[in-house]
Amino acid sequence: MNTIQEQWEKFSKLTIAKDAPDIQKQETRRAFYAGVEGLLRIQFNIAESSMSEDAAVAIFQEIEDELHMFAQDMRDGKC
Repeated sequence: MNTIQEQWEKFSKLTIAKDAPDIQKQETRRAFYAGVEGLLRIQFNIAESSMSEDAAVAIFQEIEDELHMFAQDMRDGKC
């Protein structure tokens, strides 16, 4: 799974009902790609800055923690 398209296909199969309306599929795909772009921009900002490796790792740890919290909220029905 080395492309965004491959990740999208996997994600969409797991999350979008087969009978979902086309607009839901379209908006979900847009949101997925926007999330990927957001993360890529964070990576570019880190690469272009003069921050230390430890500071960069801390940012990615915070992102991972945020994703874990979001997943937990989903499991708990909070979002």
